[in-house]
Amino acid sequence: MIDRVLNTGSGLIANKHFAAPDIKHKMDELSNDWDELMMQAANRRNKLDASMAKHTVRFWYDYL
Repeated sequence: MIDRVLNTGSGLIANKHFAAPDIKHKMDELSNDWDELMMQAANRRNKLDASMAKHTVRFWYDYL
């Protein structure tokens, strides 16, 4: 979905849309925000995986 929006924006800019500078600015914001969200999601996933591993080890330690 994000790629489609960015491609549409690129097409508008290539066709010399009157609001091309504003479109470019919004596209840059969208791209940066999306990249930041993906980094935060990956970081959260890593933390969840680490927490799960810790609790799995603790479970088996307590179980045995």
